[in-house]
Order: sequence, then C-alpha cells, then structure tokens
Amino acid sequence: MTKLASSAFPFTPRTLNALTGELVGEGQKAKQFSDAKVSDLKLDLTRTGKKTFSFRAQKDGKKYYECIGSYPAIGIDEARKIALAYRAQLDRGLDVSADRKRLKDEPTLAEFFHGPYLTHAKAKKRSWRDDVSRFKRIQPALGHRKLSAVTRRDVEQFLLGVLDELTPASHNRFRALLSAVFRCAVEWSVVANNPCSGIRQLIENNARIRALSEREQMAFIQAADAEANQTAAACLKGLALTGCRKSELQFARWDNVNLERGELFLPATKNGRSRTVLLNDEARLLIASLPSRGQSPWLFPNAKDAEKAIINIDKAWRRILVQAAAILGEPIEDVRIHDLRHTFASQLANANCSLHVIAQALGHRTVSQSARYAHIRNDVLREASGAAAAAFRKARLAAAANSEEATAA
Repeated sequence: MTKLASSAFPFTPRTLNALTGELVGEGQKAKQFSDAKVSDLKLDLTRTGKKTFSFRAQKDGKKYYECIGSYPAIGIDEARKIALAYRAQLDRGLDVSADRKRLKDEPTLAEFFHGPYLTHAKAKKRSWRDDVSRFKRIQPALGHRKLSAVTRRDVEQFLLGVLDELTPASHNRFRALLSAVFRCAVEWSVVANNPCSGIRQLIENNARIRALSEREQMAFIQAADAEANQTAAACLKGLALTGCRKSELQFARWDNVNLERGELFLPATKNGRSRTVLLNDEARLLIASLPSRGQSPWLFPNAKDAEKAIINIDKAWRRILVQAAAILGEPIEDVRIHDLRHTFASQLANANCSLHVIAQALGHRTVSQSARYAHIRNDVLREASGAAAAAFRKARLAAAANSEEATAA
C-alpha cells in the first residue's frame, strides 16, 4: 500500500477502499492520488479518511480545478466521465468553471422573489401583497434553495403539505405563485426550466357560500365593539356593510370618500375596473366616525405609521371570532373574512333583490353581465344596500341589548 500511496495507480474499488487516513503525513491536511487511466482525475484523502474526487489540469501555464464529489457517493466510472468531459471543454477552449461560477452567482428562490420578481410584480400586479403573504409560507421550505436546484418533486411535496391544511383553491394559488416566479426566471434567462410545469391544478369547489346567521352577526358586532384593535374591527364591520372585498376597503383612501353623497370610489378592483360603492346609512355613519379622518390619507391606517394603510386585519378577525363564539356559547365554524361579503349579498337576496342588483352592488363583471347591469339606477342600488344596513342595525341593537343584560347580571 505504501507504493500505491506514493504514485498514480488505477482507481478501483479495492485500491480506493484500502486508502486510510493514516497515509496522510504529519502537518498535511490531505494527500492527493492520481488515476492512472485518466490522469486529470485526482482523489484527495484527509486524515479523517474522507475521499474526494476532483479534476486538476494545466493548459498554457494555467491551472484548473473543479470538485467532482465524494467517494463512494460518486462512483469511479462516473468520476472518470466527468473528468474527461472537463478535459474536452478545456481542449475546446471553454471555461470549465463556467457552471460553477454560474451556480455561485445564481440567486436562491427567496433572493429572486424578494428582488427581481417582486419589483416586477409591484409594477404589474395589484395583488402583489398576496404574493408576499403566500411566499412567507413557501420561504421556510424552499426559499434557501438555488433556483435551479428546486425540482418538480420539491414543489409537489410542498403543495401536498399545503393541501393537508388548506383548500384546493389555496393549493392552486400557491402553485400559481411558484409557477409565476419560475416563469419570470426562465424568461429572464436565470434558469432553463420551470419545475411547476406539468403539475396540474386541483379541481376547486366554488359552490361554497357561507354567510353569518342573524345570531352570528349579532355576536360578531358585539365582539368587534370589544376588540382592542378598533381600526381593524371597524374595517371588518365595514366589509359587512358594503360588500367590498378585503383589499378594496383595507386600502380605501379619504380622497375617494364623499360622505355627503354617500359614495366610496374604488379606483382599482379585482376585475380591473373602477367602481363606486354607494354607502348605506350605517356604512356612512361608520366611516364618518373613523378617527383617521383628517389624520391619515387612509380610512384604516397602520397603527405604527399613519401614512400607511393597515396591513393585517386577520389577527383581529380571529380574536373577534373567538369572542363571538364565547358570546353565543357555541363555536362559529367554517367562516372567513370573505364571508362578510357573502353575508352582505345574502341579506340583499333575503330582501328579494334581483341577482342583477346583487351583482352590481358587489361589483361583479362579465361581458354578459355588463349589458344587463347597465340599466340599474343608483337609487335602486342604494335601496338594495339599505337592506344590509337594516339587518346590520338590527344585529347591532341586539348586541347592545345583550351587553346590557350581561352587565346587569
């Protein structure tokens, strides 16, 4: 073995397995061996016995080095093929370290998302904040990976984990975000492939409609009145009174409010069109009482910086649901913030409003609906919205009465 240790020899499993750390001399970090069949293939042996293949060569007085991998994870035949491929690149005048340099410079998924992708999304997507929110869930699982290292299997495993906790619709939103990020990376020549390609969307059940019952709405109002974060609570009550989408009200500005006419102008909505929400008397009263009036450009400002809109109303929503359930003495199940919009719509339906009126009040839009909604007058829409105000007022009075009874007891 001493002879082998001091000269090049054919790499075989027997000869490599016989090498031990004892062959590394005092003061040496590692000892190098050369393959007699492929002279550019080397094996470094450390004092701990670790064995690593590498490509080492010279051309025109310049030295080249590339790590191939550890033995026996990388087999001898595979290491020889890689070394020969590097030699062929070198002989053709190509940079054998180009792939290593490219990988070193390649961003991780998190770096690419928070950098180039997010800059692009902010310029092109009104819903970019939703992307940021969803990526918070993706980042711990995949964010540390180099873009080219994320495989289809990695994406599928992440989505399976999401599906265990969330709905098929949420699964599809996460898949769509990852696909959009990698599509940008491919278009901008950062990586060659999109690992999301071929991963099918799940069938979504869009028939789910959940609205608060009269008792649940009464408890919701009572709990919202007691919520510590009154800005978030007011925003949530506003959703029930206007039928707005969460982001529409969350980022509503005072510049777009006309309390005298009872109107809230939304310059950008989900369907890409602006619209005007006709405020019923309860919604107008709620907005008029907001302390942000004259203090912030936003109806519902951020608690730390009044120049910014409120960021998160979900935590307050969860606290309100817990408190409302305690008031009712029973759980309030399967309800989301968006269901406040469903509650608004159901109250219009219970007041015998037509589907056309309801669709107009909610700001829905399709080509066929546009023609049918065109004849709906503002006074009809205002009357329809008043039905939601009447139901809300009834629940609010019940909440007040319930609070008085609890205090008296």
